[in-house]
Parts: sequence; structure tokens; C-alpha cells
Amino acid sequence: MSAAPDVSVLIPTHNRATDLRRTLEGMAACERGELDVELVVIASACRDDTASVAKAMGERTRVRFLDEPEPGKNRALNRALEEVELAPLVVLTDDDVDPAPDWFTQIADVSARWPDHDVFGGKIHVVWPEGDVPDWARDPYVQEFGFTAHDYSEEECLYREPRMPFGPNHWVRASVFEGGRRFDERIGPHPTNRIMGSETSFLRGLRDDGYAMVYSPKPEVGHRIQPDILTARRIRRRAYTLGRGIPHGHGLPREELLGRNPLAWRLLRAGLVARDALRLAGAQLSLSSTSRVLSSIHVMRDLGYNTECLRIARHLE
Repeated sequence: MSAAPDVSVLIPTHNRATDLRRTLEGMAACERGELDVELVVIASACRDDTASVAKAMGERTRVRFLDEPEPGKNRALNRALEEVELAPLVVLTDDDVDPAPDWFTQIADVSARWPDHDVFGGKIHVVWPEGDVPDWARDPYVQEFGFTAHDYSEEECLYREPRMPFGPNHWVRASVFEGGRRFDERIGPHPTNRIMGSETSFLRGLRDDGYAMVYSPKPEVGHRIQPDILTARRIRRRAYTLGRGIPHGHGLPREELLGRNPLAWRLLRAGLVARDALRLAGAQLSLSSTSRVLSSIHVMRDLGYNTECLRIARHLE
């Protein structure tokens, strides 16, 4: 049996073998110094050649492959947490990133500079596909929530609430999982019921338990954007799933009213859903296509939020 690694990199993936191959090749080419890095690929209900891609890469670098038959990113991550002997540093990333050549060594260096901290985030820049990029896609808010761009500070520092790491470039010390801390399998990327906010829910739980979080711009990855995502329909849908994730990470609004008068609470939320539907119709009246998209994504976020609040409340009855 080989010795435990210094860094475990958890990479959940679902039917994206081509993307995964490029990601693993980039990681295999990263500088390591004296670090022993293990790439843990968790195939989430994959039907393509993900397994062969991961196993072939094992000839070039240390790769562990897990096959999770049930769908869901968070379910895949929890499978790895149950089965893998984790390294002291656990990196959480995706199957569509281009890591900087010094990504692993920078992660180790940052962690060493902050020995009393356990939760870290790094810089994420957007890697656009070839061809035209619509103007609305370059909006800073869209880049952050839609494409996970993250550039919190030019200097290494602590995050100030409510900001925190997210996306495919954050890492924790393995000690945070002691005691059975896991990812919420009700949310996160899923083939049929996507609710954004898996990292937010997980990290907010850490923050609520007193973990301060460190940001460094030095460990950097590029997040590759697929051409089919650059449509108004897809970005609106993503805004809706973002809204659905908010109550899972932040709780239901006005819980005192919900407990005191559930009917009044539900009527208030239903009224807000109707308001959001009218706002969405109004957002389409702008003559500018960019303005129509930017206005509608904020409405779709609110619509997803209020709709999910109602759904959660029904399950509490």
C-alpha cells in the first residue's frame, strides 16, 4: 500500500470525459516539488468513458477512481469522504479547470503560512470558448455567479463576512471532516434537479462553527466555459437555481411569522412569486438585449428563491 499523500484533490464528474481528460492533464503537469498529490476522480452516474480516461491518467500521476452509480455532485463528494484516506489538505475542484503550473505548491505554501486556519480559497478566472462572447456575459455579477469568477483581493487576507470561497478552487484541512461533517445531498449540481449553493451551504456551516477563512490570489485556476452556456436561456436558468439555493444556505425568511401564522407566511411568499412573474415580463420590454438579460437574471434569482422557500415550508408541515 502506498503512503498517504500530502494533498487529496477531489474531482466529481458527470459524463464529461473530454473535459476531464484536459483537466487531469493540466494537473499532471503541475509542479509538485516534494508534494505527493493524489487526484481522486468520482464518476457520478457516468455512462461515457470517464473510467478509462481516469485510469489511463494513472500511468502518469497518482489517480484514485471511484464509481458512484447515483447522481449528484454532493453525493459523489460524500462517497469520497467515506472511502478515501484523506491527505492533510483536501482540495475541492471541478472537471473543467485549467490549473496554474504552480497550483499545488501555492496551495501548500498558503496553508503553511496560515497554520492556525483550516479553510482557504484561491483565484478563479474565466476561460472563454472560441467565438463571440455576448456583452451580458462580461458583466462582473454574471461572471461571478454564472461562471464562478473569483478575485476577492490582490493581497492574501481573511475573508470578511459574508464573502467566502466558492467554486472549483478552495481547500480545507482534513480535520474539518472529523466528526462526520458532510455535504448536503439535497443541493448542488444534479442531472435532474439542480440547486446551486453546495459550497455555500458547506462553508457557511464551517463559518457558523467558528472557522475563519483565508483568501490568496496565488493559487489560481481557469474555469472553462462551454459555448452552450452562453445563451440567455441558460444563464436565466442558472440564476433560478442560484435563487433556489439561498434558503438552504441562509435559512427561511421571517421564520417567526412562519411559526406563528403559517398561512400568512405562505400567502406572503405566494404574492412575491406573483410579483416576480410580473417583473420577469417587464424585464423583456427593454430594447437592449443585454439589458433584457441582465434585468431578467435578477428576477429569476428572486423567483427561484421565493419558489424554493414555499417548497421547503411545505415539507416542514
